Amino acid sequence: MTMAFGASRPLLNVSENDGGSGEPYCDAGGGKCGLVLAGILSLELEGISFEIHAGSSFAFPATSSVRFWTIGDSLCEVICVVAPATV
Repeated sequence: MTMAFGASRPLLNVSENDGGSGEPYCDAGGGKCGLVLAGILSLELEGISFEIHAGSSFAFPATSSVRFWTIGDSLCEVICVVAPATV
């Protein structure tokens, strides 16, 4: 599900076991933040990995090299906000 609100775009990302973004990527500008609703998200920023558990949040400049994936056997649900909105 994707909804656009003004200059930002909230996204609900649901990933299964081993689901993720693939290779690292970055955007030309802006910022990204999110809240893990369920499961565990592994987030790699500029080559440094973080485990983000349900109830925890994250934020970083969109120009950072990032990739993410699900850890464990359960679904990982994450609300992400990208600003400015990209398509």
